[in-house]
Amino acid sequence: MIIIGGGASGLIAAITAAKAGQSVTLLEQNSKIGKKILVSGNGKCNIDNKFISTDRFHSQNPDFIKEVLEGYDFEIVKKFFTSIGLELIEGKEGKMFPMSLQASSVVELLEYEAKRAGVQIVCNCAVNGIAKEGDTFKLETTEGTRTCKKLLIASGSPAAPQLGGSNSGYAFATKMGHSLIARYPSLVQLRSDENWVKSCAGVKVAGLAKLYANGEYITEKKVIFSLPTMASADLPSWT
Repeated sequence: MIIIGGGASGLIAAITAAKAGQSVTLLEQNSKIGKKILVSGNGKCNIDNKFISTDRFHSQNPDFIKEVLEGYDFEIVKKFFTSIGLELIEGKEGKMFPMSLQASSVVELLEYEAKRAGVQIVCNCAVNGIAKEGDTFKLETTEGTRTCKKLLIASGSPAAPQLGGSNSGYAFATKMGHSLIARYPSLVQLRSDENWVKSCAGVKVAGLAKLYANGEYITEKKVIFSLPTMASADLPSWT
């Protein structure tokens, strides 16, 4: 079995498959695995939320979200990480972090557990093409041709291209006959011509955002704002 992508999903899938008796090779295009994990949660790695529920998701297929959460809820996530030696602690609003508050701990323990389970990790190995011949997948990589009977694409999204994010996984899946649904960014910056916006990094507060277009009210939603680190009297008036 070959897994493309050495991020969180690829590593956990590799560990799970190896423990189920599969011979697993994990291919990672970067020089090290887990690069996105290392920057998650401002370097602390926000692993999960203790109070995760379907009403915290937006989807055209809410039944799918419900099925996923019922089969892989917080307790199951916690049990998995505890089993590999990673204790979790609770932060604000149920956010769960590694006890060390260091994302590097997560990467190190996932890598250790994968290798302990027999997973072969190959870094600096980018997949350039995939073809299926009969019941065998043929992968053209920067480290030569590889074949397997089972293939899992866990290459992630194009987010953070500086960390290796790309559309390659979508292209491979489409070529294999899978369909794609519309994708939207879930965490983005708001841009403004106002200079004060630049000082908004790092400080968060719950608030109400209202959307207007040409002076006409469109919608509103409770969101988490990042605000400037300045006295409230100095804050600009905004909605």
